[in-house]
Amino acid sequence: MASKKHKLNLAIATPCATALKAAQENIGSTTPLLFTAVTDPVGAGLLKDNNAPEGFVTGTSDLQPEEALGNQIKLTKKMIPTASKLGIFYCANEQNSRVQAQMASEVAKAEGLEVVEKTCVDQFTIKTNIAELAAEVDAIWIPTDNTVASNMAKVKDGLGQNKTLVIVGEEGMLDGGQVTVSISYYDLGLKTAELAAKILKGTAVKDVPVFFNTADTCSYTFNKANLEAAGFKAEDLPSEFPWKEAK
Repeated sequence: MASKKHKLNLAIATPCATALKAAQENIGSTTPLLFTAVTDPVGAGLLKDNNAPEGFVTGTSDLQPEEALGNQIKLTKKMIPTASKLGIFYCANEQNSRVQAQMASEVAKAEGLEVVEKTCVDQFTIKTNIAELAAEVDAIWIPTDNTVASNMAKVKDGLGQNKTLVIVGEEGMLDGGQVTVSISYYDLGLKTAELAAKILKGTAVKDVPVFFNTADTCSYTFNKANLEAAGFKAEDLPSEFPWKEAK
């Protein structure tokens, strides 16, 4: 709830950030609003320039570094040399996912993969829709989509016995997926706390640019059980990457 009594407001993820900004504007509040885990702050309408926030909003983004996202997509051909179709699955209502899907589609096409996009509109359409997609493609990529990430059990149920490689946007989604090149949300939280401290100590929002991760902060992680259930082994993972098993 927006209030003029706060010294700082914090919003997690795009839907909460846009709602809180609107609420503050509605009551005329310019209390610094710090967001985290927002993929595309400009596209979401939170600010106009990530490098020079012009109002009362700034924060940290969970956008995958371009190199890391590219390596996620390239896992398809590295693990399945004969692959020709990559499925991209996300919630149609999430702007952050559409941005990532466009980036992934460009990499996939450059890799010689035909892209098949399929979306859900809510948690109730995940199971059926991803099952339909799995029947059409060699592998599936899922971005850091809030709706799907919160319902990876439905993804796993939808795939059933279908041995489809599922590459996910971040490590927390490996309960339903198999491999990822992931940013650390723990580290993102620490960075957000650093920005909060700066603002509370008097640094103006305009002097706190939006933070984005770099590729060297990402980890190559796999879920052994899910990988084996899909017909793969840890030995099938490309050896040029420093893999670790998900806890």
